[in-house]
Amino acid sequence: MRRRFISKKKYQIVKVIKYIFYFLIIYLFFKLVFIFISHIKLMPSNEVFFKYLLSDANHHLIYPHLSEDIFDKTIKTFSNITINKPLSIVSNSFNIKNKSVVSVDDTYNNYLQLESITTYVDDPHPKDIENPKIYIYNSHQLENYAYDSFSFTGLTPNVMVASYLLKDHLNDVGIQTIVETANITEYMKLNDLDSYDASRYYITDSLDKNPSLKLLIDIHRDVLSHKKATTKIDNKKCAKILFVVGLENPHYEKNFELVNKLNNMIKSKYPSLTRGIITKKGRNVNGIYNQDINSNIILLELGSNESTIEEVSNTIDILTNIIKEYMGEIYE
Repeated sequence: MRRRFISKKKYQIVKVIKYIFYFLIIYLFFKLVFIFISHIKLMPSNEVFFKYLLSDANHHLIYPHLSEDIFDKTIKTFSNITINKPLSIVSNSFNIKNKSVVSVDDTYNNYLQLESITTYVDDPHPKDIENPKIYIYNSHQLENYAYDSFSFTGLTPNVMVASYLLKDHLNDVGIQTIVETANITEYMKLNDLDSYDASRYYITDSLDKNPSLKLLIDIHRDVLSHKKATTKIDNKKCAKILFVVGLENPHYEKNFELVNKLNNMIKSKYPSLTRGIITKKGRNVNGIYNQDINSNIILLELGSNESTIEEVSNTIDILTNIIKEYMGEIYE
């Protein structure tokens, strides 16, 4: 009787060991799969990624948000991995945290820190435009948007991306638009210039080469909490807009008149989209923002450091129609 009892006990132990072994095999298999997935480069370059962004009218739906089913929730509960968010696989496998947000002050002093997060971006969709009516540029090219929005692509979108998106949208609706593709930040470093002095060179050069220009837009992004920088329009999250006018420009009234008109056009249709107009002068601010060069220069804060590129893109859809309406009024 004793011998039979021991044999049965051993059998149970072996059985448990087998289950543990099978579990480890399954675990290691999924671990290897996750590591493999984490090393897949979904987008080989900025250019490819942004071409995909611009590929069709639904560019902001690049990676559809899958609904969480029971399986997803179970995996998330036990492993803290979200199946439809590949970044969570990478983060948990290698203990990687999202890159911290770096704020930008008005003088763009910390651009060297920003270079570790985002980089200059080539135009993914260059096009020859004759007699352009709108010129878009970025005095602070490296101001970045939220990293976690498309972090699994290995890219951090910045305001240059917003400029390229707006440029393509405006050209699609028949408004001839060009964007500044020169590396303004690099020019600023090489010549020991303030960012606005650096962009000033390119603004004047563009105006000399393109006398047909009617509107110049300097796109920035603000430093603001996501809640304060976001609104919902037609069930889509949008990055809010803020206009900035420098009062140290002796002819600021004309710039303000233009900005006020655009702001009112937005308010009349999408009141929650605009944060209004702020004026700046005094110590520690530029106070001019190159608006003394031309009365049709506007500085636009599009979203914030916590805005996603999807929210920025949704706003650009709306802004395109507003600008089209404004340009139509100019030529009436």
